[in-house]
Amino acid sequence: MKKNIRLKRILLAGYLAVVLFFMFLGFGRISRFDSFQFSFTMTHFPLWIPKHLDTLYIWVFALGNLVAFIPFGVLIPLNLRASSKLFLKSLLIFVAGITALETLQMVSLLGSFDVADIAVNTLGFLIGYASWKIGKSAGKLSGQMLRFCTACIILVILAVAGAELFNSFLR
Repeated sequence: MKKNIRLKRILLAGYLAVVLFFMFLGFGRISRFDSFQFSFTMTHFPLWIPKHLDTLYIWVFALGNLVAFIPFGVLIPLNLRASSKLFLKSLLIFVAGITALETLQMVSLLGSFDVADIAVNTLGFLIGYASWKIGKSAGKLSGQMLRFCTACIILVILAVAGAELFNSFLR
């Protein structure tokens, strides 16, 4: 049992280290801004269906902002004691953590604080949590993994389509 708990913590810490690397050092972030960069308003939801090849690179980056946070929807609740408030506790920990990281990006001048990023990252967490719950309903581990992956794909597609629809109403 202790090995199982230790493995869950190692997985969470390892994945967090990877995300921190990409948030603070990856994608050419070695160069620093001259001043704080921040956006406290959401003029659109930064997910969309690409319509031109020249926007494909930035679309992959935006989609990565969603997909990269899916594992936290599994890893955070796995590291908490099961309770009727597991979802709320996990969500609160995630939102507090991602807000702190966005703030640290801004203060370190290695990135910006962006509420739209927090929204997309949180959507990724929610997709991970929902997919985890759907996957847990299968019996064998292989069935759980298949359901989890299928749910993730479907929910990501729905999220992008929903964001596209939401953004079309804002135009």
